[in-house]
Amino acid sequence: MVQKTKRNQKAEDYHTTIIFSSTHPEQLDKIALQPHRVKRISTDKIVTPQKTFIEDAKERLKEKNYVQKTPISAINDLLIVAGTFDNLKLDWNHTPEQVKVIDALLKNKFDNSEEGKYLKLYEEAKKYLV
Repeated sequence: MVQKTKRNQKAEDYHTTIIFSSTHPEQLDKIALQPHRVKRISTDKIVTPQKTFIEDAKERLKEKNYVQKTPISAINDLLIVAGTFDNLKLDWNHTPEQVKVIDALLKNKFDNSEEGKYLKLYEEAKKYLV
């Protein structure tokens, strides 16, 4: 009972919610699982951080004038969408050789018509590289 009192007091003091998980919920105390005390949260629709990273890059690439104003960032976002950002990214001190590697990689990755829009964005971004 002391534990419960302390827990309730901390929840009130800090406006907290206790979240726990169990691989064996059938072994939990039935009183603790009363409907007014427990809310089940489904985790089957949780998106991985990498997928979120890719979706964010896609959204940035949709922004008006993004490619023209920030071509290096746009190319790095294209590398994220292509799934190769961990191994390769472009910075201000890029070399022509790095651009050739990225060129080949993105042309190979975005070779189908569905992803052709990304290749067009890449070609546009290359025009604005300094």
